[in-house]
Amino acid sequence: MFIKKAFSTVLAGFCVLALTACQTSVKQERTQTLQDLTITTFATTESETTELETICLCEYPWQHAYAEYIMDYIRQLPENPYGLYGVYIGDINDDEIPEMVIAMNEFHYTTILYYTGDALTEMLLETVSCWGSVTYIADTGQILFSPFGGHTDGTFGYREYYLYSWTGTGYEQTFSLFRDSGYYYRYRSDTEEDFGEYNQGYINGVETDFDTFEAELAHIYDLKMENDYFPVVTVIDEALFERYLEESLLCFVMPDHQFREVFYN
Repeated sequence: MFIKKAFSTVLAGFCVLALTACQTSVKQERTQTLQDLTITTFATTESETTELETICLCEYPWQHAYAEYIMDYIRQLPENPYGLYGVYIGDINDDEIPEMVIAMNEFHYTTILYYTGDALTEMLLETVSCWGSVTYIADTGQILFSPFGGHTDGTFGYREYYLYSWTGTGYEQTFSLFRDSGYYYRYRSDTEEDFGEYNQGYINGVETDFDTFEAELAHIYDLKMENDYFPVVTVIDEALFERYLEESLLCFVMPDHQFREVFYN
């Protein structure tokens, strides 16, 4: 009887241990399963968040194209010798698709981006320091470009102007005026007058007499005086500059950057 009772006690104890072990195993399994689900859910949520961050919120393709361009441009600023002065986004040619004007420095060294169909085109207007200029003629949507102009005795009479017009598919040069440097003599004697000699002038690549050239040049000067550069939003106020791009290009995110100092502040 004693042996039978002892056996029953041992058997009961074994069952308790087995049941406890089984419950612990089930508890551990359930805990592990819940942990896996939590991690998976978190990872999925994180993945979805990342996807949402990469989804473009722009309404139009040109917005995304411009955003990618200017973000990449800002990322490369440390290696860019021209820096960045400002940006303007607006329909400068009345084609109902805005263009992006990037003022690369204070001296009108300019890149103009325009979007046609599904293609982005870059138009670079390089000026020589402050001796060149870019002028936007709002009434006609044209761009008057002068890469360089005479400003010393050695560049006496030098004039170079190009007029670009919108054709519906892109900008095309529709006018040119060019005259190479002439000569200017400065006499030290009070009895002799300084003397200047102009070089041959060309309009649309054709040799032109002096009076005709000067008359056309006067018209160009009037265009410059009556118009101005693009109304860019400058990097001088970085917060305003960043907000302008974010509002104009919905997927724009300011990269790490270091705008160089500008001369005007």
